Amino acid sequence: MSTFQVSKVLFERVDHELLDHWDVRVYAFGEGFEERALNVRATVGNQEVEGITTSSDGSGFTGYLRNEPPNGAKLRVGYEALEDTGLAFEGPPIPPIPPVREPNV
Repeated sequence: MSTFQVSKVLFERVDHELLDHWDVRVYAFGEGFEERALNVRATVGNQEVEGITTSSDGSGFTGYLRNEPPNGAKLRVGYEALEDTGLAFEGPPIPPIPPVREPNV
């Protein structure tokens, strides 16, 4: 049984000028994503979510998909065995969020 819960997922189209080998960024929000020896794994449909990083406060993770999944593709998450989150891709992804351009301080 997992120690985490995913309550919301957001899919963002990737700006190919910044990242050219992924199409979609995945933001998963919830709680209990603790750092472990095993990294969090996730799939959307039959695609592995790549490049996953968890938030420092354990409130979720961010990762990437190489291709836009079909509508209804389910998000599954886990450390070893993947569990259905009850959430799915319902496209299209939101447009790319522009990067914050602040001067170095």
